[in-house]
Amino acid sequence: MGEPVPTPAWGGDVPAAGPAPALLPADDRGIARGVVVSASSQVGSQVVHMLLNVVSSLVIIRYLPPSSYGDYVLVMTMMTVTGLVADFGLNKLGVRDVAAHESDEPEVVGTVIALRLGLAVVAAGVFQAVLLGLGRSAEVHTAAALASLTFVASALMSVVISFEVRLQQHIPAFTLLLGEIIETGLVLWLVRHHGSLSQLYGAAALGTGVAAAVAVVLARRRLVLRPRFDASRMAPLIRGALPLAAASLVGIVLIKLDTFVLVLLRPRREVGLYGAAYAPVEYLAVAAVVLVSVLLPLLARYHVTDRARFVAVYRLGTEALLAFVLPMAVLLAVVAGPAIDVVYSGQYRGATTPMRLLGFGLVVMSLSAWYAIVLLAVGQQHLIVRYTAAMLGVAAVVHPVLIAWLGATGAALGVLAVGLLTAAWAGRLVRRMTDARVDVSRVARVVGAGAAIGVVAVGLDVAGVGVWPAAACGALVYVPTLFLLGVAPRDLASLLRTTDDGVTLAEATA
Repeated sequence: MGEPVPTPAWGGDVPAAGPAPALLPADDRGIARGVVVSASSQVGSQVVHMLLNVVSSLVIIRYLPPSSYGDYVLVMTMMTVTGLVADFGLNKLGVRDVAAHESDEPEVVGTVIALRLGLAVVAAGVFQAVLLGLGRSAEVHTAAALASLTFVASALMSVVISFEVRLQQHIPAFTLLLGEIIETGLVLWLVRHHGSLSQLYGAAALGTGVAAAVAVVLARRRLVLRPRFDASRMAPLIRGALPLAAASLVGIVLIKLDTFVLVLLRPRREVGLYGAAYAPVEYLAVAAVVLVSVLLPLLARYHVTDRARFVAVYRLGTEALLAFVLPMAVLLAVVAGPAIDVVYSGQYRGATTPMRLLGFGLVVMSLSAWYAIVLLAVGQQHLIVRYTAAMLGVAAVVHPVLIAWLGATGAALGVLAVGLLTAAWAGRLVRRMTDARVDVSRVARVVGAGAAIGVVAVGLDVAGVGVWPAAACGALVYVPTLFLLGVAPRDLASLLRTTDDGVTLAEATA
């Protein structure tokens, strides 16, 4: 990558050092090891992250009545939507560009950070304008202002682009987990001392800020990363990110349209019930997307350099994603009712049916996100805009009708129906644009293993064992069933290794 720049862009003194570590290991085993470490650390951190979120969410749900929790859900939803304006898809584009042209790393990372800082200000303004239009209280506006500080911290977190490209995602996983621990501790303290809604969001902003500061320090010291703003890169980055940003914005509006329609058509209490049903599904969906996102640099590189390896990584990602989300969806359907009674309280019992439906919606939402990652890797992000915009039009008809008729249950039904159509369309585009296809036999067996959980759990529950022991027994049969059906997790190193006759395993099994 050449000699480091004498003057660091972040200010202060940086110890003299050589070039930053190479982007990817030179051998297949090293690449596989990097993917395993990145994926396992991301999944591990997401498990802890999810547990911490569950703790804080449960504390907040029990602390706030359903009507006040409806305001909390509104701010969370708006934060997600406006956060996409602040993100603009620039991090993913940065990963792709650095993976393809490693010598451009300092300029790409520095320009992404600068652009995202500017977009953070825009996103905060949009946040306030929408809440003003909805006529929300001053406390909700204050909560939104504090939540918007998260956008600034997330912009500085863009230094993790360099770790992601190097398949060192355990570093950003650690920093984000540290921020989450701080946030959860503050939430618990605030609830104990009767903190306000705005103070709860201030805790989230502080946690993200600490995570960003640690990420910047680690990038400087471990990678000798000195991001530099390059004005000449602004236009190409913006042009490249526009389709991705539009797709992300339309996509998140598509995902959150159910909540917006609920806010407009139903009482705040019902919005709170639906938010409670959606909370575990949202955490699981994020964990699933993080699991397969570690494959983006490999997809981007192999799409250009090695088609067989591209297909192998695509198949691996699809199978891994399904193997992760299917058991979650089945178990959520089995235990939703008792779990809500135990974890939330009886006043949230109306969230049971929506939670069960959203559990199966988790599968199609995760698949849609995976297909979008693949399309981004091959430079076809403009297609994501097209199909998500079309599906937004469908959702704009489906959600009002179902929500007016069935309330929160109708919203969950709409999510499932629109999600099925979106995943089917996106999957068809991936096949058409890459000519990559999954191993249908293996996917069918993964689905069969997931179905086995439900068969065992429901059968034992009907037999009188009890829902919790039945669900535990169902979960225990999952991994053995995967092995019995011959779909044990694949070894990425063997998928990428070249056979003696020069043909990769992916080609030999195509």
